[in-house]
Amino acid sequence: MFTIFVGSDVDIKVVAKPTNPTSNVSTFFFTRNDGVLPMTSAVTDESSVDPRAKGQAVLWTPVSSDIGDHILCARVQDSAGFDSLPRCVIIRVKDAPVGVSSTTVHGKPAFLHWPSNGEIACLVGSNCRFPIYAFSSTAGGITGISLTSSTAAGCHISSLKDGSTIQSGAKMVDISFQDTSIGSKKICLTASDVNAVIMKCFEAIVRPKDPCEIQPCKNGAECVTNGDKTSFVCMCRAGYAGTTCDIAPDKCDPNPCKFGGTCRSLGLHFECVCTSGYVGIYCDNVLDTCRPDPCGSHGVCEDVTGGYTCHCQDGYSGNDCAVHSSSPVDPCTANPSAAGCSCSALCVAPNGICVGTKGSKTCLCSKGFSGSDCQSPTSYGPPNPKFVPPTPEGGDLIKCERNTYMRSPCILSVYTSPDLGMSSAPLVKTVLPPGKVTISISSPADPQIAGIPNIYRFDVKITAQSNADPKLHICLQVAKSTDQTHATDTNCFNVEYEFKHGVDPWGTHIQTNNKFVDPTLPDQSEIVCEVGKPCHFFVYASKENGSCRHVLTSDIVTTTVFDPTDLGTSCMTDVVYDFQSSAVAGTIKKLCVKSGDTGDVRCFNMRSVAAIVDYCSSNPCQNGGVCGSSQGTFVCTCTDGYTGLSCEKGPCRPTTTPHCNNGGYCYSIGTTKTCFCKLGFLGPTCTDKSQDTVVNAKINGSKFKDGTLPKEAKCYVGYPCEIPTTLIGDTCTSPMVTPGYVSGELDVQKTMITKDPASPSDYHASVEVVSKTSGHHQICIQSINTAGQIADEVCVIVNAVNGHVYLPSKSRAYFVDPTLPDGSSVECETSKPCHLTLWVHNYDSEDSCPSVKSSDEASTGVYIHQATGTSVTGPCKVDVVFHDDQPKIYTNICFTATSTKQDVFGGDGEVRCYDVNIVNTLSVVGSCASTLCQKGGFCDGHQATSNCVCLSGYSGLLCSITHGESLTDPAPIPGVTTQTTFGDFAVPKLIRCTENEECEVSFTFTRPGGDTTTLPSIHLGHVDSDLTVRPPTVSTDPHTPEGTYHGKVKVVGSRPGNKKVCVHTPTNSPNVVGDEICFDVDVSSHGTNSAPHNTNQPHFIEPTVPPDSTLQCSPGKTCHVIMHMSPGLNHECPSLVQTQGPSDDLHMFHSDSSHVIGSCAVDVALTPPASKQGTDTLCFKTSLPYIPGESRCFNVDYFPIVSGPCHGVTCYHGGVCGVNGLCVCPIDHSGPNCGDI
Repeated sequence: MFTIFVGSDVDIKVVAKPTNPTSNVSTFFFTRNDGVLPMTSAVTDESSVDPRAKGQAVLWTPVSSDIGDHILCARVQDSAGFDSLPRCVIIRVKDAPVGVSSTTVHGKPAFLHWPSNGEIACLVGSNCRFPIYAFSSTAGGITGISLTSSTAAGCHISSLKDGSTIQSGAKMVDISFQDTSIGSKKICLTASDVNAVIMKCFEAIVRPKDPCEIQPCKNGAECVTNGDKTSFVCMCRAGYAGTTCDIAPDKCDPNPCKFGGTCRSLGLHFECVCTSGYVGIYCDNVLDTCRPDPCGSHGVCEDVTGGYTCHCQDGYSGNDCAVHSSSPVDPCTANPSAAGCSCSALCVAPNGICVGTKGSKTCLCSKGFSGSDCQSPTSYGPPNPKFVPPTPEGGDLIKCERNTYMRSPCILSVYTSPDLGMSSAPLVKTVLPPGKVTISISSPADPQIAGIPNIYRFDVKITAQSNADPKLHICLQVAKSTDQTHATDTNCFNVEYEFKHGVDPWGTHIQTNNKFVDPTLPDQSEIVCEVGKPCHFFVYASKENGSCRHVLTSDIVTTTVFDPTDLGTSCMTDVVYDFQSSAVAGTIKKLCVKSGDTGDVRCFNMRSVAAIVDYCSSNPCQNGGVCGSSQGTFVCTCTDGYTGLSCEKGPCRPTTTPHCNNGGYCYSIGTTKTCFCKLGFLGPTCTDKSQDTVVNAKINGSKFKDGTLPKEAKCYVGYPCEIPTTLIGDTCTSPMVTPGYVSGELDVQKTMITKDPASPSDYHASVEVVSKTSGHHQICIQSINTAGQIADEVCVIVNAVNGHVYLPSKSRAYFVDPTLPDGSSVECETSKPCHLTLWVHNYDSEDSCPSVKSSDEASTGVYIHQATGTSVTGPCKVDVVFHDDQPKIYTNICFTATSTKQDVFGGDGEVRCYDVNIVNTLSVVGSCASTLCQKGGFCDGHQATSNCVCLSGYSGLLCSITHGESLTDPAPIPGVTTQTTFGDFAVPKLIRCTENEECEVSFTFTRPGGDTTTLPSIHLGHVDSDLTVRPPTVSTDPHTPEGTYHGKVKVVGSRPGNKKVCVHTPTNSPNVVGDEICFDVDVSSHGTNSAPHNTNQPHFIEPTVPPDSTLQCSPGKTCHVIMHMSPGLNHECPSLVQTQGPSDDLHMFHSDSSHVIGSCAVDVALTPPASKQGTDTLCFKTSLPYIPGESRCFNVDYFPIVSGPCHGVTCYHGGVCGVNGLCVCPIDHSGPNCGDI
C-alpha cells in the first residue's frame, strides 16, 4: 500500500522478466480502477536485477481531486504473447499538509506549510510519501533541503525540485518512509540558503491498521478499538465469551435446571439430572404423586411431601378411598329423612342446600340467593356499576404458571353490576398495567348465576413476558358505558408467577374429558374468606359425555359444593368454604377440588380474615395512583413518574403559576416541594441567579461554584484526560483560568473555557493533562482576577492507571469530552447548587440529542435536565442536579446515554459511573483561594497552607518585600551599620568549565535601606593560581526592585584541575569584609566535556549555570536559578520544560511574564522544605514548536548556607582575606589585620 500526500510524486516501478528462455519482455500494461490511463516512463533495462529483466514506472503527481483510494494494477506480456498474472497495489491519496504558519524573514530560509505534529499519518507497513517546501528571499534562494535525522524506518529524501506551485521561488523535496512499527516518528530537516540554515522537526504517526476492519468479533458481537487502534475489544452478546466472542454460551451457565437439578454439559446440548420429586427437561415439572389419580372416583388427591393423601367423600375410607364405610361422618348421609336431617321445604337447589350437623341443619344459599330459606334473589343496585362477588377480593393471590422459557397466560373472571337504565353493559378496563405485561378483557357475558340475573362477567387474560416481574399488582376499573373516562369502581388483586407442573410427564391430566377449564382460578391460588361467613368461588369444568359432573372437595366438613350449572360448552360450580366463627384470622387451609369423580384436581389456599375491609376508603393514593387492598393494607399503583407507598413522590402537580421558575423541575414528597434548578439559577423556587453569589465577578474574579468539583479524576497513563469544572463569572467577560500547582508526573496540554449556552453567568473550564506514570498525582486549577489575585482554586487528584482507553461504540449513544472520565469522583457542598454536566452524542448518522438516565431517582435527590435539539454544532449538554441538605454519598451512581435505536444491546449506550460526595466542608478547595501573591508571585495551594513562591528579587509571605531573601543570612558585624548581602540566587558550589574558555558565574546581592543612587561594588577575595578572574561587574535589571543588584564573575582556567574563587560584598567600613561566598571551579581539558550544542537551534546561553555544575540552596528558603536561552536562527523565545528531578517544590516563571529577568529567560524557583537534605539532579530542555533544543542538567545541594570565613574580617592597608579567613598582607605590612609595618 502507498500513502501519497497531494504535491508528492508517485513513482512506482514494475520490474519483470520472462519465464520462457526464448522470449523477451514485450509490453507493460497499467490500469487504474477509475479508468484513468496512468502516465508511464520509458522501459528501462534492469540487467542489474536479471540479465533479461526490464522495468517501467508509473508517474503520477496527485491533485486534490484525486483524494481517496485508488487501485493500480500491472501486467506484463512477453514477445510470445503470454501474459503475466496482474499485480495490484492500493494508493491512498491524502490532502496536502496544511501545516503551521511560518513567518518568512528577509534574507533567511523558512519552511512553508511545515507539517503539524500528527498531520502526516500513514498505516503501518505502507509506503508513505509527502512534500516539504522551503523558501528564501536571498539571491539564489533555497540551496538545499536535507534530512538530518529520522526515527522512521527507511526514510529517504528526493533531490531538490521546483516548488513554485506553493509560492514563487519555493523549492521542495519528497520525503518517503516505510515503517513496520506503529507510533510517533520524529523527522528533522534543515533548509539552507547561501547565508543561513534553519532546522525543524515534526512528528509523523504510523497508525496501526484498524483491527476491527477484518471483523474479528464473532456471533454478532460489536468490535470497538482503543484510542490508538493498537487493540480491540469485542462486546459480546449475552452468553458469549472469549476475546472474539467465539466461545458459545455454556449451556449450563447459568444452570437451566430448576429446583436443585444438576446440569451436565454435552457440547451444544445439556442434560438435567433432577432432584427427587422433579422431572422434565429442565426439572421444572413437579413429580405429582396425584397423577395418575390414586384416589379413584370417591376421593380427592392432595400431593404432599413424600407422597399423597386421599381425602375421601362421606361414606368412603381407606388409603385410596376404595372402602365403602357403613358409618359416614354425617349420619344424615345414610338416612336423609331422619329427624333433624332436613331444612325447610323451601331450601332446595339451586337456591340452597341443607347443611350442618344432625339437629342443627341450616339452609346454605347459593351465590344468587339469600334469606333463611334462600328464596330472595340477589340484586346489585344503584346507580353506578361496580365490581361484585365473586370477583377476586383485594387480598386474593392468583398463582400463574411459568416454566423456563415462557409464562402461560392467566385467565380469571370479574363480575360487575349493571349500568342501570342503560341497554349496554358497563366498561371494564385496565389501569396502570405493570411493565412487560399484556392484559386483555373479553366482551361482557351473562354469568348465568341463578338468582343474579343483572350482572356481567368479564374474562381477564394476563400475559407476562419472560423477563417481567414475577409479582404483579393488577388493577381494573369499571365505568359507565356513556362516561368511560370516569371510573365508578376499582378492584386490584395480586398475581404471582411461579414454577409449577409444566408438562405432565404422564399426560394424565389431558386423558380425561372432565377437567377444569378457564376461568377457574389457577392451581395454588389464594382466596380470602371472612371468618363466620360463607366464602363463595366458582370453578369451571369441561363436560364428560355431554353432561356436567359433580365437583368433589377434599374437606367435606367446611366445604359445600352446589350442583353444577350447564353453560353449554362447560359447567360452572359454586363452591362454598366456611371458616367457622371460632377460626383465627390469618389461618391458611388448603382446599383441593376435583372436577368430577375421574376429573382434574386443583388446590387452593383459603386464608381467613376477621373482616374484608376496604382499605382504600380513605383514598390514600396520591397523584392519580390507583388503590387496591392487599394483605391487610392498601397498595397503590402509581402513575408514571410517581413512587412511594402512597405515590406521594414525583413531579409536582401542575398549577397555574409554576412552583419552580426558570425551567426548574418541581419534585414533591407529599406536600413538600423541592426545586431542581437549572444551571445558573438557585433558591427554593429557582428565582435567584447564581451570578448574584459572586460579587463583581469582572473585577474580583470567577468562582468555582454551581458545578460539582472534581475530587479525583481517573485517567490512563499516556492518554489525554480532561478535568472539567464549572465557574460563575461575569456575563460578558470570560474567566481567566490557569493551572496552579502541577505534579511533576503530569503534563498540562491545554486549558479550555466555554460559556454555558443556557446560563447567563456559568462557564465550563477543562484542563487536559497527560499522566507520565501511574499513581495519584495532584493538579490545582486557579481562577485569576484582573489584579492577578487568585479568586478561587480547586485541587484535584489524578488517579493515573495503566491500560488502554477504549473508544466508545459510536453505533450507540456515547459521552464525549469534557465529560468527567468514568470512575471519577466529585464533591459538592450541602445546601448549595450541585450540577454535574455531561456531554453526550447520539449514534452515528443521528443528530438528535440522546437522553441520559440515572441509576438513582429524583426521590434520592438526583434529577436530569435532558438536552434538547441536535448535536450538529456540538455535543449535547445534559445537566444532572443533586439536591441534598444533609451530607450524603452517592456511591457508584451511573449514567447511561440512551437512544431510540434498538439492537441486541437495546437502546442503551455508553455508561459512566461516579462517586458523588455531598459534604458540609469541601476538601477540594485549594489553600490559594483569595490569596494575592504580589509582584508576579505564584501561589502553591496543594498543601493545607498556601505558599507564595516569589520571583527573584522579592520575598515575604505575599512577595511584598522588595528584595530577595538572603541565602547566606550573615550575622551583624560590630561597628558596621550597612552591609550588602548576597541575595536569592542559588549559591555556586562547583562550576564546571573548559580549559582556556571563559566561564560566567552570576549572583544577586541586596543593599536594603541603603543608597540606591550608586552601584555597589563586589570584590574578589581568594583566587587560586592558574585562574584568571576578571573584576566582578555589577548591574541592575528593570524587572527587579531597587536595591537588588546582579553581579557576574568571569573565570578562565589555564590548566585542568579544581580551583577555588571567593567574592565578597563591601560594608560602610572600607577595610571590613561583608558577606562572602566561595566556590570551586572544575577546569576540564578540551574534549572531556560534552560537545557544544547546535547554536542554530534553541540553546542555553551565559550566564546559565554550566552543565553538570553544582549549586547550593538553604532548606526552608527560596533560591532561584535563571535559565537564559537563545532561539538560535528562530525568532520567538524558546520554552523550557523540566525533564528530570523532583518538581513538587519547584516552580518556573517563564519569559512571557514581564517580571522575569531577561527577555528569553526562565526563573526556576526552588523552595525546599526545612527538612530537605541531600542532592537533586535537575534537568531541563529548551525547544520551540517542532524544533528541539538543548538539554542541560545540574545538581543542587540542600544544606544551610553560611557566609564565608572572611565575613567580618578586617584587613588594613590593602590586605586581602584568604581562603582560611586570615588576612594576606602586602609585603610592607604584617600582623593579623595587616596593621603592622
